[in-house]
Amino acid sequence: MAALQGKNAAVKNGANTIAEMDEWTFTPSIAMHEKSKFGDSAKNFLTGLVDGTISLKGRHDQTDTLGQAALWTAFLAGTTVTIYMETDATGNHGYTVTALIKDLQIKAAVAGLVDITINLQADGLPAYA
Repeated sequence: MAALQGKNAAVKNGANTIAEMDEWTFTPSIAMHEKSKFGDSAKNFLTGLVDGTISLKGRHDQTDTLGQAALWTAFLAGTTVTIYMETDATGNHGYTVTALIKDLQIKAAVAGLVDITINLQADGLPAYA
């Protein structure tokens, strides 16, 4: 597989591109349950439930009604959103995750822009297509 350029990535709320984003991080994980017993010389594990977190970063834009503003509404309502994290310019490859918004961090600095970080918790199995 060829290397992918981050400049061609995107992040969407459903089918709608979330404006002003310049970084996304998807961290899928799986629970590990130790099953070691007396006499074992190494730890042994069973895998458990799949989990994951998402972090979106960029510039704050509440005029983005189908992106950032919709995520804010979902956050206040405690409803899930479907996040699609595109990995290339074709729009044919990426990760789809149903998630709940855990928190938002909005930061303003006198010598900078108003930035936003949106942290989400996966709610179900992620998919890649």
